[in-house]
Amino acid sequence: IYKTRNFTIVQKWLLVGLLAAYSFQNLTVFDQVISYILFFSVVGWVVFVASDVWKKEREEESEDKPWYLVLLVIPIALVLIFTINVRPLQANILLLSGLQDALWADGIAQKGDVKKANIKAIESVSKIVEAAAMKTYGTQEIHEQLAHTSKQFIGREWVSQEVLQIWYGAAVAGMNSEKSRNPKDARFPVFLADVHSAFGQVDAEKEELELALTLSPDKQTILLNMANNSLRRKSPEEALEFSKKAYELERKNEFAQLFYAVTLMENGKMGEFIELYETHPRLGGDNRVLLALVKNKEFALADRVWEEYFIDDINAAFVLGIVYMESGYFEKAKKSVLRAMELEPSIKEEGERILESFR
Repeated sequence: IYKTRNFTIVQKWLLVGLLAAYSFQNLTVFDQVISYILFFSVVGWVVFVASDVWKKEREEESEDKPWYLVLLVIPIALVLIFTINVRPLQANILLLSGLQDALWADGIAQKGDVKKANIKAIESVSKIVEAAAMKTYGTQEIHEQLAHTSKQFIGREWVSQEVLQIWYGAAVAGMNSEKSRNPKDARFPVFLADVHSAFGQVDAEKEELELALTLSPDKQTILLNMANNSLRRKSPEEALEFSKKAYELERKNEFAQLFYAVTLMENGKMGEFIELYETHPRLGGDNRVLLALVKNKEFALADRVWEEYFIDDINAAFVLGIVYMESGYFEKAKKSVLRAMELEPSIKEEGERILESFR
């Protein structure tokens, strides 16, 4: 009908617009309700216009047109609905059901039925894996949800090691699938590294981050992740190398400043740290810097940072007192605890017990 002379330019524009909207929606959005609306809008509009166009041609040419061709719309529509809508919709339903089961598993465990909670957790991962296996447009999002959800079971006392390993294995398999489909994309090694990190597999995390760094050598976040991984593997020199490079890429990034500061102190380079602190005094606002200063016996700077940023912070005062105490500097510990008691009178009894232990 597009080529018939009774098909006006306005009608052509409308057809192209509807088809473009339908195609764009299916390529970019994992939500099939709008797809149904757009699809049936296209089909209904084509049938309506086709009948009008062919009616005009019959009147002009006084001959019958092959109306049976309109019936072809029905099987074509069914095929399109199944391939473009039904399978993604089924996958979406499975994904949502799996995510709901993950939430229910936690609720069941809180009621005391640990065995049933673990069974529900296995059902959850099975549904999400099944959704991914349908290989629809949303497979990547399903794999990412799988990786994200797997981490919520870490640290739950009721979760068995078997269940944790099932989730871990499924998350790793999903991200490996995305890596093989997108070998030049650094995001998926980073996602996989995050999964390994969450499950405590620091060597596997390092391997993925190295791959990501090969694909994107000047990505600051990857360098910072490498620095963090190095610290977890007890390699402070390596951590300093990565954090310094990350800092030099974008010095305004406060997280890069902090990581560089921490790795400088971890390596005992206090002179360089002090220079960095003078350049970026807001570093003092992070309590990790304060505690690292105490552990490195930089008491003068620690006192300066505390008075500037934490003098009214009860938690900082209390923690600082404990750190001083563990380091054997009881007078400074006493000062910190007394400050905490001054800020919060309700902890007076606990503070006095700590002060008594100093004696």
